[in-house]
Amino acid sequence: MGSTSESSSDDERDRDHGDSDNEGSGSDQPGHNRNHDSDDGLSDLNDVSSEDSDSGEDAREQVDEPDLNYNTDTRGVDLSKLHLCPSHEAGSMTRDCAKCSAALSIISDQNTIDKLTSGAGSSGLLSRYAGRCDQVKPTIELSDSVIELAHTMITQGQFRAKNAWSDVVKDHMMLPAAQHEKLSQDIILEGVFNKFRYDKRYKHLFKYHREARDALKNLRLSQRPVLSIIEKVNNVLLVIRSLGEAAGLTFPVDSPVRTGDFVPRDTRTVLNHLHIGGSDNMFLPPCIQDLAVKHNFDENAKKDVNKLFDAYRDDMAKQYMKLFISVGRSLNDIDDLLIFYTDVYSHVDASFRDLLRDRMASIFKSHVKTEILDKSKPMKLKNKPTALFGGDADIRNNIKAATKEDAYLSKAVEKKAYKPRNSGGSASSSYRHRSRSRSRDRRDRREGKSSYNPKSGRGDGGGGSRGGASKRKYNNSKGRGGNSKKGKYDNNKKE
Repeated sequence: MGSTSESSSDDERDRDHGDSDNEGSGSDQPGHNRNHDSDDGLSDLNDVSSEDSDSGEDAREQVDEPDLNYNTDTRGVDLSKLHLCPSHEAGSMTRDCAKCSAALSIISDQNTIDKLTSGAGSSGLLSRYAGRCDQVKPTIELSDSVIELAHTMITQGQFRAKNAWSDVVKDHMMLPAAQHEKLSQDIILEGVFNKFRYDKRYKHLFKYHREARDALKNLRLSQRPVLSIIEKVNNVLLVIRSLGEAAGLTFPVDSPVRTGDFVPRDTRTVLNHLHIGGSDNMFLPPCIQDLAVKHNFDENAKKDVNKLFDAYRDDMAKQYMKLFISVGRSLNDIDDLLIFYTDVYSHVDASFRDLLRDRMASIFKSHVKTEILDKSKPMKLKNKPTALFGGDADIRNNIKAATKEDAYLSKAVEKKAYKPRNSGGSASSSYRHRSRSRSRDRRDRREGKSSYNPKSGRGDGGGGSRGGASKRKYNNSKGRGGNSKKGKYDNNKKE
């Protein structure tokens, strides 16, 4: 019995010692006894302390091991692969950048923030001094997918087949003849230019007009789907309002003005006809009197049915209002953008048309060209232009006015006085008398005419002057002496 009790006490001490070891090593496993007597804890303190120190060093090595790589956080995540800001990489983020500051605000680990902003000294300096005071802020936002779509659209080039464009126009964009002519008559030339069409001096101008006119005509043809969208949006706006009225919505008599700064609103006032005035009469519940009589409803049953209808009506009214407001706001925004698009396109179309007008007006003189271009501007014409310069009647009147004004000015303005040349023989005269050329002297001699040189004082055949001697020498070398073939023939004939 004594040996049994001693062995049991030894087992208890060993078990207590093992529990104390687990407690000293920081184990949190369930089932371990953490409440020990002070005597047992003090007796085992020396043995446990060495193990605690070893286990603590191992734990610190495990915790600090990810920090050995500066690009990783405490969980081993590679911070160099994070792209929280489009302008600053991980490690160069700064609080001066709005996007960096927003990204850092959602990170709670200060160690990670320190690593992400380790190079903030230089990047912050560059961020503060980046840009200029005249830098234009973006006023429209498009997603990356839309930008990619736009880039693809403008870089695809023309259709591969030459007749593909004409086939598309015939199948999907043809208008009646009268409407088509109305949309393209302002870029054709007036009949005044027909007399210059086959002149070689202006051949390049008519070639330029033909090519630029076709390009502008195709650009206008490509706007017809957009014009169709404008018409459809306008019809949908009317239908949506009528559907709201049928559902019980009320609209104010004086509609408010549309708001929003995504399009210019300074020179145009557009009303919001989809603004809701009230919804009290929307989805009125049905009368259950006949139903109650038919099925012998008591008062409680009638109340229950009415409550059911009212609850259903309120829920459906809320959902319908959300749908109507969302669709109405979207349609108004699309309509505003289409209105803005028509303004922008009219400016671009007028720019191409002005290029045509300026090039073709080069046929006229400079002052006539200026007068014609100024008088044929769309804002100065009384009616819509029917040709490139307003029409045959307009351009003829402008030409007459320009030439008449030029004639009046030539008569009204005093002409410039020219100083007459000095015809005297004084040495101070700037006029230089030209001597008679030798070629004319030779021609006169061959024709038997006499030439008089006032400087030499001699006529043809006279001698004694230096000029006459040189001329005789020159004539002898041409065959009038005995050396040329003609002279030899004459000598033999005389013999």
